[in-house]
Amino acid sequence: MTGHSVRKGIDIEHFVKPFYEIGSSTEILPGQLVWAPSLYPNQYGNALDIIEDKYDPSESIVEFVIKPYKVRSTNFPVKRLDLAADEYYFAIKGKIRLGIVIAGGIIEWGKSAKEKLYICTPLYTVSKPRITQEFVVKVQANQYPMYFYIQPDGKYNIKESIARFPLMQIIHGNTIEYYYSGHHPISLSDEALGWLKTQLGLYLGCQVDKLVSEALEVYGELVNEEYERLRMK
Repeated sequence: MTGHSVRKGIDIEHFVKPFYEIGSSTEILPGQLVWAPSLYPNQYGNALDIIEDKYDPSESIVEFVIKPYKVRSTNFPVKRLDLAADEYYFAIKGKIRLGIVIAGGIIEWGKSAKEKLYICTPLYTVSKPRITQEFVVKVQANQYPMYFYIQPDGKYNIKESIARFPLMQIIHGNTIEYYYSGHHPISLSDEALGWLKTQLGLYLGCQVDKLVSEALEVYGELVNEEYERLRMK
């Protein structure tokens, strides 16, 4: 996530300083920046389906097609895929993105084996032309509870981005990689993580402390005022 581009957000001093810090290198903690799979919502419900007339009960050869799961023609288990009769292998498009860990760790469910699972929110850079400066400034001014503005940082090679809460996902620990700047993993500072969680709480409809809410409003007004001032130049 390195490189330089024209900043769309307002270069204004944030209430939170520092915004980033060196993260843990021994365990993945909330606030950590990580590389992780980011899957797009499966609007078609596509899943793998066995080609019936080519199914070999011994499963020495298994051929598949991709089709909406609602019209899947087979519903028997497939040992080769460790697939029960009522389970699907969904075909979902995605990419590896930089993201922020919101919560997670070792999870235990009944007698099942323990796993490391994390809730991550993906980051989308804003350099593409379809992402307008006006939109980015509104996100920075906290006008969209479902988004959180990620400041660019040359020191840690972090591009200007937006965290998209509606696309938060459960990520298995085996598929996560630390984001490094040089030899150091990077994390949001405790204060910046608190700011992000406040915005996430607003998105989820939670009550926010009055003083925190007022601080968000004041910062948003400062961003908007500076934006208007620059436009009038």
